[in-house]
Amino acid sequence: MKKSIFLKFFGKEIKSSQIRHICDNSKKITPNSIFFARQGVNGHGNDFVDHKVANTARAILSSKKQKVHAKNFYYIKNLEIKLLGFLYEYWNISINTKFFGITGTNGKTTTAFILYQLLKSQGKNVIYIGTIGAIINSRWHKVINTTPGLFDLFELLGKQKNKEDLYVVLEVSSHALAQNRLGHLKFQESLITNITSDHKDFHKTQVNYELAKLKILSATKNKVFFAGNSYKKLSTRIPITKIKSIVTINQATRASTKSSIRFSLQKSNILFKLGNQNHCIIKSPFNDKLNTLNFIAAASLFSVITDASLNGIKISNIKLPKGRFELIPYKNKKTIIVDFAHDHHSIYKILQATEQQYQHKIIVFGCGGNRDKTKRPKMMKAALKFADEIIFTSDNSRNESFESISRDALSGKSNSKVTLIEERGEAIKHGIAKIQKNGALYVLGRGHEETLEIAGKVIRFNDSKFIKESI
Repeated sequence: MKKSIFLKFFGKEIKSSQIRHICDNSKKITPNSIFFARQGVNGHGNDFVDHKVANTARAILSSKKQKVHAKNFYYIKNLEIKLLGFLYEYWNISINTKFFGITGTNGKTTTAFILYQLLKSQGKNVIYIGTIGAIINSRWHKVINTTPGLFDLFELLGKQKNKEDLYVVLEVSSHALAQNRLGHLKFQESLITNITSDHKDFHKTQVNYELAKLKILSATKNKVFFAGNSYKKLSTRIPITKIKSIVTINQATRASTKSSIRFSLQKSNILFKLGNQNHCIIKSPFNDKLNTLNFIAAASLFSVITDASLNGIKISNIKLPKGRFELIPYKNKKTIIVDFAHDHHSIYKILQATEQQYQHKIIVFGCGGNRDKTKRPKMMKAALKFADEIIFTSDNSRNESFESISRDALSGKSNSKVTLIEERGEAIKHGIAKIQKNGALYVLGRGHEETLEIAGKVIRFNDSKFIKESI
């Protein structure tokens, strides 16, 4: 550990050969840590500096001038501006590392994971970080948040053995954008998949949610791609100074000739017109329209990042992330589908995309407790539109009763299509037993998740694993 790095960036010579750890979370302080006291969502790091913290940390570097009574406390003017360069050097990450951000209401994980695979297919040195974890050195690592904080992000990057010409594909949540979780980090290019309503419990209003998503514009150096309905939804809120930075991805019709990137779907084939490139025709790696559209978004961004032709890629090698449209074959031409669909829009889309494929549809899903209650009846309405039978069950009830959640979902009315089974495992077994030939059971809402929080307790439960053990 070079002591001079603190002098170089912060003008403080911290004389210790024992420094092994840096953090901006007081709960992570260990002996000889350097604690960076920064402004957070619910307060400033200074608020958490007590006698124990001051005695444990080797030094406290703060962005706030307020004096903390500790000899090892240092106020650093413009700490946030200096911090990014420090983290690059501390973790030995090249400042030429290229970051690519994917945000949107639905499809972030799938689109980002496809982009990761496309870059990997071209021999790029690439990392994926998002909802389902991080892929570093081609191995999976757990992450706490979809978008890690700045310190956690760079600690993850530090695990990468080969740091030369590094590409980082990062899912970016609306929470992270609203909280400025990534500080002054800039993306090379970014993409917004689509915009519907989500996280009202945090953002309070749809306007706040949309403005949070648009923060990715100022966090991006070059182009921001708008897929799905995102440009239509957000165009009136886009600052005029950012218009030149926008690339839209639209289905080619007579009415959309001004699109920067155009595509058309011809059965299982995709006809692309990518910027100034010639048309190219490729086969979709997926059978459903929903994930084909996610592939199109990722491929559009990929074509600009690499300037590579999609015709040279073995598309059949592109896979969906775990827990996203995961097909589990069952006997007698029966199908089980596990997906993360956890709001009315994503439920509607996955059911609409497969409407003609299955003759009989059973849907198992639930709604989260202690969260946005307005989502519940909307999710039920989307399921009822396509389902022959619905089994409503638990999904992270937290500290709210199942009765309260199910009552909201059904708007206080019973429905002959809906069966209530609180225990998720029992609900899934009930659904499996009722699948008809050429029919499908959809188990929605959890996807890759490994745990459930019920009555304040966290239990281990994964839908896909449970199904495979049950059939």
